[in-house]
Amino acid sequence: MSEYLQKNSIWVLPISIVLSAIGYVWILYYLPRTHFNIFISIIALLFGLYFLIVKSLSKYFNIKYLLGIAVVLRLLLLFVTPNLSDDFYRFIWDGRLIVAGKNPYLYLPNEFPENPLFSYLNSPNYYTVYPPFNQFIFGLASWFFPENLLGNIVLLRVIIVLADVGVMFLLYQLKKDSVLLYAFNPLIIIELTGNLHFEGVMIFWFLSAIYFFVHGKIQVSGRDKIWGVICFTLSVATKLIPLIFLPLIIKKIGFKNGICLSFLSAFLFVLLWLPFFDGAIISNFFSSIDLYFQSFQFNACVYYIIREIGFLILGFDVVWWVGGILGLSALSIILNLSWGKFWWRKDNINTLLKNEGEEMTGKMLETFYVTALLIVTTYYFFATTVHPWYIVSVFTLSLLTPYRFGIVWSGMVMISYFAYRQVPVNESLYLIVIEYSVVIGTILYELKISRLAIYPHQK
Repeated sequence: MSEYLQKNSIWVLPISIVLSAIGYVWILYYLPRTHFNIFISIIALLFGLYFLIVKSLSKYFNIKYLLGIAVVLRLLLLFVTPNLSDDFYRFIWDGRLIVAGKNPYLYLPNEFPENPLFSYLNSPNYYTVYPPFNQFIFGLASWFFPENLLGNIVLLRVIIVLADVGVMFLLYQLKKDSVLLYAFNPLIIIELTGNLHFEGVMIFWFLSAIYFFVHGKIQVSGRDKIWGVICFTLSVATKLIPLIFLPLIIKKIGFKNGICLSFLSAFLFVLLWLPFFDGAIISNFFSSIDLYFQSFQFNACVYYIIREIGFLILGFDVVWWVGGILGLSALSIILNLSWGKFWWRKDNINTLLKNEGEEMTGKMLETFYVTALLIVTTYYFFATTVHPWYIVSVFTLSLLTPYRFGIVWSGMVMISYFAYRQVPVNESLYLIVIEYSVVIGTILYELKISRLAIYPHQK
């Protein structure tokens, strides 16, 4: 097979790219999300082409040429109005409030029911949950296109594609052999470029922070620390998720430095909120965050198991009881992963090299990345809502490690779109069980293989 591909790669690659382009255009320009059977068939084709391009054909072509093709695939989607997700309407709503001189953290959409966008919003009774850096982007798009919906969409998409290119550049620096796995991944192209989710912008800032904090020397320079703090703050100001990595970063750079830099990051974070500052924004913002965790349920793992047990024993949904418990459980595991000692941390990050200025070894970097990957995986296993685009962070971090369950999850999570085949949303617990069984099975298999590589006598 490899000999055949080598001889015919000059035409197999273009055909694969054209078929991929047709698949993305079909799904994102024309296919309603209620047509699940067609959707999942195209997704299966796209993932098949993804593995063909990245695993088999890429060895015969220049990597920069292939990255250019990946960017072109994204540009083909420049004028898509997302039909798989309606979150972008809230982005534009918030942006138009800002342009109108109103604080998006102080007004509920249902206060303006006459607005043409109102009927498209999925949570009109909630205050916005998007942090300030997102709001700056939303406001910028609405400032350029105050009345033009497509103009807003295109500008938001350009920003997301630029962030995607930035992620490719950073992966090229951090782990070159993984960059194509990111560039051509269907989840990334569909959920970020297609559906306008800002996880890609968050990942760009977070990987930038990792680059300054981790990818370099044991003794991080003062300048790199400052840049790392700025990038980390911007990632949190895009999505709050990177906060779960803070204990691990503190461990990496040392407790004293970590606390000082945490205060600096908190100060910068507060500065970003100043344009929106009002006494009510804290309560409004966190009340919506709390309602989100307590009220929304989608494609969950641990929570759905507990929910079904609750229905069986008590006869009602126990989300109001267990939501906080799940959060505390996830937090305790995350802290243990960040500061504890486990078998994959045989070479301790803080003691493997002690000489100031000595470069970090690949083993130390791998340890950091693996721990970060397990942290974010734990977080989503305990979450009550796991939309497909949430897995972007798991997938991207997995590319910096030897583990590939993030790639598996990036494909399996797409079956959650089965819930949208009808209105209202109706999930299939059988498909969710299949999704998590495959993902958890892959994790356990990969962890077993890794452990045997470190401790071969335990066979």
